[in-house]
Amino acid sequence: MPLPLAAAVFGPGHRLLLNPRVPVGVQRRLADAVSTMHPLPADTRIEWVTLGGRPTARLTVGKPAASTDGAVLLLHGGGYTMGSARTHRGLAAYLARDTGRPVYLIEYRLAPEHPYPAAVDDAVAAIRELIQRYGDAGQIGLVGDSAGGGLALAATYRLRDEDHVVPAALALISPWVDLADPTDRPTDLVVSRAWSMANAAAYCGPVDWADPGCSPVFGDPTGLPPTLIQVCTRESLYDQDRRLAGILRDAGVEVTLSTDDRMWHDAQLQPGLLREAAAAVAEIAAFLGERLSGTIVEPTGGEVG
Repeated sequence: MPLPLAAAVFGPGHRLLLNPRVPVGVQRRLADAVSTMHPLPADTRIEWVTLGGRPTARLTVGKPAASTDGAVLLLHGGGYTMGSARTHRGLAAYLARDTGRPVYLIEYRLAPEHPYPAAVDDAVAAIRELIQRYGDAGQIGLVGDSAGGGLALAATYRLRDEDHVVPAALALISPWVDLADPTDRPTDLVVSRAWSMANAAAYCGPVDWADPGCSPVFGDPTGLPPTLIQVCTRESLYDQDRRLAGILRDAGVEVTLSTDDRMWHDAQLQPGLLREAAAAVAEIAAFLGERLSGTIVEPTGGEVG
């Protein structure tokens, strides 16, 4: 699908769906229903398992990789209040195809029913179980989009502090890392300030929005693994994601900031519909595969640091 046509279709739909006036339950059901239009690669297999005590979709494409090749954990976005294995199975399936590894897509608990730190607790429990299954934290790649990107970073902080290990690599798609940042851009086809602030309030509850567990841009990045950040230059999160990249770089973390001025927030969810989204997912897969195998090669992108 050409990008201009996709923007004309997805933009109004996102603004209608991601609206604080729409009840959260309705947002969730509609998002799950719309996700059925996203085609999956041929030979995609979805197996439901339990990971960290939570229902989890395990996606593979074609012949499963050897257990020694590791795995990928995908933490879905959705403002901490929505999103599921259904909404993100397209992204997960293409990651599984391009990495040749199983991708686990966990149904972590959502706000407002389960505010912070429930999502972080679930993510950390899932990573710990994958480390046990695959034998080494260096065999686990961690991916998160939007709120899932912030969650991946917050979970990595806790894993580093409590278990003294980190995943082999982090791939963050437009991560929401500063919930207190009220930025809003009219060119963002997906995210609005009103929806973001409503979700931040639902997720954080009485906790300070600038707490590193909620807004990991304020955390200590020392010892983080190699990190890829993908972000569109026209979206609301661009400024805070550039800030995150600079903070990581200053702390000595190997960081790649890959920018795009054609897509929109979380366009990577449509790799079966958009050539550009498929290329972005392939970049993530290459980044993860190189780190999981121990061969370091910089991925290409708009900005590389």
